[in-house]
Amino acid sequence: MSGYFDSAVIAKLYVQEATSPEAINLVQADDAPYILTHWQELEVRNALRLKVYRGEITIEELRESLGAFAEDIAAGRWQRPDYELANVHDLAEQLSAVHAADLGCRTLDILHVAAAVVVGAKEFVTFDSRQRALAKKAGLKARPEAIIQNLRSTGRTRRACCEINPYSGCFSSSRFPVPRFPLPSLACCRWNNWPKSWNTTAPPPACA
Repeated sequence: MSGYFDSAVIAKLYVQEATSPEAINLVQADDAPYILTHWQELEVRNALRLKVYRGEITIEELRESLGAFAEDIAAGRWQRPDYELANVHDLAEQLSAVHAADLGCRTLDILHVAAAVVVGAKEFVTFDSRQRALAKKAGLKARPEAIIQNLRSTGRTRRACCEINPYSGCFSSSRFPVPRFPLPSLACCRWNNWPKSWNTTAPPPACA
């Protein structure tokens, strides 16, 4: 558990977004179990619920995405490390005092970076440029090397992907140019059916 994944990266594993392939590759570069703090878990769940509010996914798709996330937690793929909430809060205040005025970091972004430092993570994985800058200031290695910008969310779930066009690209329509997920945990496949070396360009194995 050397990497700390920002909540936005985790959420992209449970709904189909334009940068989901990049999120998948970033997760695959680390070894499970993955760090899951209180803030990550809450923010991921809330991010998925907000997609219903914005009309990006349906209630049923939300249930499936939340269910997949819960299954992966129960299976131990996401694990809560030991830490003191007060220590995270104190470090977050220190980071805010030193860097917020210059970097423009938001409260939750600061809390995530502080949590990563407190739990002993070596890398911080985020698509947010300000959070990336803060992580580097805090002594963490930031990934990815380049920030991907201006990619719009499609807001579709993994089950929708598997049901509409299983194993062949997830939505063949040009409106949804997002490749298949190599880390499914719901409906048609589960994580442990996929070899570690699987990538988004190779054909996936058959699901049990």
